[in-house]
Amino acid sequence: MQFEWRTYTTQPGKAMTYLELYRTIGVSLVTKHLPMLGYWLSETGPLNEIHHLWAYSDFDDRTKRRAGLAQERDWHENFIRQAFEVITAQRSRILMLDRGSERFEAILAARDRVHSGRPQVEACLSTDLCVIAEGHEGERTTLMNPLASFRVALGKDVGRRIDLYENVSVNDWLAQAPGRHDGTETTLLRALTLSPIGGEV
Repeated sequence: MQFEWRTYTTQPGKAMTYLELYRTIGVSLVTKHLPMLGYWLSETGPLNEIHHLWAYSDFDDRTKRRAGLAQERDWHENFIRQAFEVITAQRSRILMLDRGSERFEAILAARDRVHSGRPQVEACLSTDLCVIAEGHEGERTTLMNPLASFRVALGKDVGRRIDLYENVSVNDWLAQAPGRHDGTETTLLRALTLSPIGGEV
C-alpha cells in the first residue's frame, strides 16, 4: 500500500476556521472518495499546520479517487471556496509502511468508511494527543512502540523515517525520551474528534 501525508499551513489563528468547515461540511464529501486515516492540528513545532493521512492501494488508486472527488460540485462550492481562503501552503509526501501494529491494521481495514459531518455543538478536537517523530534509521525519540512507522518515498526528505504514536501522555513521553537526538524532529498533534487515529470515533 501507499500512504499520503498532507500538511496544510493556515493563516495565523485561522486553523480552526478550516477545521470547523472540514468537520461540518468537508468530511462527508471527501470520505465518499478518499480513505482517511487521520486528521490533526499541530500543537508544537510549526504552528497553524493541519496534518492528514490517507491510504491507497497504489498511486493509480489515489489518482482515480481524487478524480472522483474533483467531480463533487458541493466539494468545490460549499467547502473549497470557503476553507481554502485561509490556506497559505500545502505539502504532500508519499510514504511506504515499514512496520504497523494490530491497532493500525484495524484502522486500515476500515479506511473506506464514509464519515458524517459533525454538528457545531460537538467538540472539534479530541482530548488525546498524537506524536509524529521524523528522523533517520536507528534514531528513536522514545522507548514507546509506534502505532506505525513509515519511510518517505516521494516528496521532501526521501528516505526519512516517520513514526506515528497515538494517545500519548506528554509527561510519560518526556520521562521516557532519551536525552539527545540529532536531526530528529517531533511534533505534538491534537486529533479531530472524527479522526480514526487519535480521535473519538
